[in-house]
Amino acid sequence: MTNASFEKEFYLRTSDFDCRMELQPAAVLDLFQDVAGEHARALGIGREAMLAEKLLWVLVRVRYRIHKTPKQFDRVRVKTWPLPPRRSIFQREYKITAADGEVLVSGSSEWVVIHAERRRLMPVGDVYPLKDGFLEEHSFPDGFPHLTDFEGEGEPTLRFPHFTDRDVNGHVNNIKYAKYVLDTLSPAEGESIREFMIEYHREVRGDAPLHMAVRRGDGYAEIKGTGEGGERMFTARLIF
Repeated sequence: MTNASFEKEFYLRTSDFDCRMELQPAAVLDLFQDVAGEHARALGIGREAMLAEKLLWVLVRVRYRIHKTPKQFDRVRVKTWPLPPRRSIFQREYKITAADGEVLVSGSSEWVVIHAERRRLMPVGDVYPLKDGFLEEHSFPDGFPHLTDFEGEGEPTLRFPHFTDRDVNGHVNNIKYAKYVLDTLSPAEGESIREFMIEYHREVRGDAPLHMAVRRGDGYAEIKGTGEGGERMFTARLIF
């Protein structure tokens, strides 16, 4: 491990898979979140260090692609590395590999830094104290496609966030949105997720209901959650 990247070994659990033995999006995002947090802490820019400066990391969007589905109890390695910052965007990449080095999942995420009390975007520049420079390996050369708003099919369903959905910042944790997405969509038989992307537009706080809407297309589905005032809280796209 160098300062420019971080790797950690995991054993995949039964709960990481759905009823069809597919790796759940929430499990992938949980692995990403874990290694990103540990790497940030190792670099001296973890949650506690940022809070001391009244700053917070906020995840804006994340995307991943399944190359090969692992099995329960497989041993995998998860690697993460940040790309050079651009303006106020901090991009972090991920790779999940099998014990033999075969790539199972590749992923990417974008983060911003906000003021912990004012909840405003902070132009902090480069916060990475890297000694060995940056790795320039991009998981997705085409970046992040913008997820536009859409009209859902039929009546939206309601989802109520619960106590166990909240993280230490008081809002719904990013991995919980993935559960909301899958529960709302209920993928049909044969709809195996090849790619997953989600954009977080606003913080979901408390237990206010989310109105969940779905739009399906040829080989893909889009899901969005809106607040009581109609504001879009998050949007996701699944490619099968």
